[in-house]
Amino acid sequence: MPVRREKTLHDLFGLDPGVEISLEALKDPAPGQKPEYTYPTLMKVAIWSSPKRMLTLNEIYDALEKRFPYFKECPNPNSWKTSLRHSLSLIAIFQKKPRPPTDPGKGSYWTLDLSKGEGNKRERKR
Repeated sequence: MPVRREKTLHDLFGLDPGVEISLEALKDPAPGQKPEYTYPTLMKVAIWSSPKRMLTLNEIYDALEKRFPYFKECPNPNSWKTSLRHSLSLIAIFQKKPRPPTDPGKGSYWTLDLSKGEGNKRERKR
């Protein structure tokens, strides 16, 4: 991977240049508290740090629940899960990839297209 892209990601995630990009590298929240990072940032780190740099929606949920107790203990998990789904469909950097026929299971994969920047896929309707 080009050094420039890696530096951009470190800057984007607020990590020191020598630190591996992963959910474990992010700061721990206070006990019982939500992480200080936005949902899109958490999803980007989860996807980027996965072995194939792509995850299904359920794998994103699992990664966040495994790393941050808040998500597993949240009394209303539908609220944060709905926010994640909304972000995936709205923010341009998140790209949906169909699951190959040779890969059984449910749901498409989500990847990052860093060339899209931080903008939205479409204008928001109000």
